[in-house]
Amino acid sequence: MGIISGLLLYCLLQTSGLMLILLRKKFKTAPNMILNYILFTLVVHFSYGFVLESGYDITSLASAILCFEFTAPISVYFYAYTVIKGKLPSFKHIARHLIIPAVLFIALAITDLMGYDSFHQSVHAMGMVLLIILSISYPLVVIYRLSKFYHLESFGRFNIFKYNKDKTVMLRLVVFMMLLNGVLMIPQTIIESTYQSYSGVMEIAHILYFITLSYLFAYHIITNPQSIHHKNKKYALHNYDKYLRSGLQEKDAKAIANRLNGLFSQEKPFLDPDIKLSMISEKLDIPPHHITETLNGLVGQNFNEYVNNYRVEEFKALLKESKYENYSILALAFEVGFKSKGTFNTAFKKFTNQTPSAYRNSLLKQED
Repeated sequence: MGIISGLLLYCLLQTSGLMLILLRKKFKTAPNMILNYILFTLVVHFSYGFVLESGYDITSLASAILCFEFTAPISVYFYAYTVIKGKLPSFKHIARHLIIPAVLFIALAITDLMGYDSFHQSVHAMGMVLLIILSISYPLVVIYRLSKFYHLESFGRFNIFKYNKDKTVMLRLVVFMMLLNGVLMIPQTIIESTYQSYSGVMEIAHILYFITLSYLFAYHIITNPQSIHHKNKKYALHNYDKYLRSGLQEKDAKAIANRLNGLFSQEKPFLDPDIKLSMISEKLDIPPHHITETLNGLVGQNFNEYVNNYRVEEFKALLKESKYENYSILALAFEVGFKSKGTFNTAFKKFTNQTPSAYRNSLLKQED
């Protein structure tokens, strides 16, 4: 067994094991059904590569495999949809996104049956380019949709995964890994079409990427079980329920969320260690109970969590500034508005799954 076939077999077995975990009864939720399908697309990819590397000529299946792989980036979008909505998309919604792979499959099948080899190769090459485009564009669409959900604009959209981390940690993983996969496919496609002698090197590099992806899936599932959505827990982000006897409608709550995010991003009132809900209420001229209802319903956090979330992000930003390099961790915590070491450590672990010192050490290693 060669190096490539061995790596592919390892990926195949590990990903199949993750699928078995998600098939357990307690994990049978809408998001996990889509996540399992994403893993299945990887299993098909690994299986095809393993059989090919084992000496069997199944290149006739290459076009079908290509069309199947088109569903992977689309599935990332639908995974985000189920996380946000808490339910599977309608068949009509799914069908609209499957038009491109369906048309490609028909075109490849026709050119193959008619014996138009040159056209078949051209259509296959065009399919590879389209797959790269979809692998990059669909993750960006997910980021945009989530930013609209949280009412974030401009570069703030890339901070979407700091909210509801227990519900979005796996979504962040699939989004960024699919985006990276699309980027990696660009040099691989160019090299395979122009420099055949280096195609094996690129194949190994891409397989190593998939091993990393499979490992990260396993790591999150084993060390952070809440990252996959349990059947007995509410997992949808879209959980706005109007309070009893409240006149606040969802559209009004979204407007309040937008104003809150703008205020906290631009004026940073969270730096005040004595910040209170009443202060923000007075500044925005919004009743306190409307702010509370908005945060609980749309963001999934109470006021203290919302404030501490911003403080943690500010702490992380200050760590990267040279003028604060001699500050102790506690001094920086006080700088961003925390009043005690205990509160800071608890909040930081909650929003990053790391201790402050471990996070700082990771930054120092990156600099070295």
